Amino acid sequence: MQTSAQRVVAALRSKRFRYDNEAELQAGIAIVLDELGLPYAREHRLGRSRDQIDFMVEGVLGIEVKVDGSLTALTRQAHRYLQHDELAAMLVVTTKSKHRNLPDEVSGKSVEVVWISGGAF
Repeated sequence: MQTSAQRVVAALRSKRFRYDNEAELQAGIAIVLDELGLPYAREHRLGRSRDQIDFMVEGVLGIEVKVDGSLTALTRQAHRYLQHDELAAMLVVTTKSKHRNLPDEVSGKSVEVVWISGGAF
């Protein structure tokens, strides 16, 4: 049986998205999560910090969406976010091929990168 994270990854990889900016890509991801019937919150604040992940799925899986930025900045952000106990794992949905070099594990928690190269949703 697939975990929720595996279901989300498979669904995202099976879709083609059309977007001009991060907000439009996030809207497409929300449609995929709705189709999967998974409960999620948008722009979820992590703990009492200023850290805010784009999607919190089932209260434990974070999804961060990136259309820009360096690998170094993303690695720092993943490390900061995964320090929060409420996150068990993190998916990074990105349009940048360089982000695929993000480590598979950060702060002892699983990280998976889903590279979106564009197209029609």
